[in-house]
Amino acid sequence: MNIDAVSLCSDDPDAGTLLHEAVSAALAQRRSAPAVAIDLDGDHLAPAFVAALVRELRRVRETGGSILIDVRNQALRDAIRLHGLDRIFGTATALRRPQIAVHPAAIPATLGRPATA
Repeated sequence: MNIDAVSLCSDDPDAGTLLHEAVSAALAQRRSAPAVAIDLDGDHLAPAFVAALVRELRRVRETGGSILIDVRNQALRDAIRLHGLDRIFGTATALRRPQIAVHPAAIPATLGRPATA
């Protein structure tokens, strides 16, 4: 699995734009199942950044890909868990061992609604 990586700070007002650019670059390579790894740092998750994460995940999933997040601090891990994002994004473990990344079909299409079999 080829993984495109980007380092972002969740506090940066341009983080959503930078994520969009990273996803666009990965999609432009036209690989099957592209993966984008985010090395995420910062103090909090702004609502605009959460929206960007979900929007870009949808774009990547349309091609069978995924987004993996490596969170640097506990406060961000807690915020990701609070928003339920830990259930739809691959995490640091998946970055260290990409072969265990969650298949996009296993991710619910709508946040908060369980996937049906």
